[in-house]
Amino acid sequence: MHQTFALILWLGVVTPVFHAQSRPVGLQELTAPPDRLPSGCSVAANGPYGPSPWYGSDEPILGKLRAGFGPRIPAPDGPPASRREQARYYLQVAEGIEEGYAAFYQDESPNLIQVVALRFATGDAAEAWPSPRVRAAVRRLAYGSLVIVVANGDGACGRAVADYLAGLGK
Repeated sequence: MHQTFALILWLGVVTPVFHAQSRPVGLQELTAPPDRLPSGCSVAANGPYGPSPWYGSDEPILGKLRAGFGPRIPAPDGPPASRREQARYYLQVAEGIEEGYAAFYQDESPNLIQVVALRFATGDAAEAWPSPRVRAAVRRLAYGSLVIVVANGDGACGRAVADYLAGLGK
């Protein structure tokens, strides 16, 4: 009798948690709605990659997004890289990424809150990003092969954005 109860309890509690975390999350869902943000917090109109939010599969941009949070591929010693060499580097870094997202939020502080999400082709690649050194300084969320990083999110605006993102996939 007790074994049956335990099995029912396990199915009733553990299974919904597993399914809640496995709902696919689309990149279009990653921008926090204005009504979920505190006063003075908003999406910046532009960022270093163009309009904010940006999402797509442009490999040079995906490479820049991935490289911004490591791990970095070592560059050879010598003079600064040419534009062509930089482009090859970012294409190499983008390998294994299917699509990405970048948004910047602004509040009263001079630092922009950065949200970067990358959908990887494999779970191993997703698990390895960002680098361990970077993980200590950012908030990392993962939904299967989609990994989201929130940087400079220590204030109320950043916490609201991170909390919104943490609620996705449920």
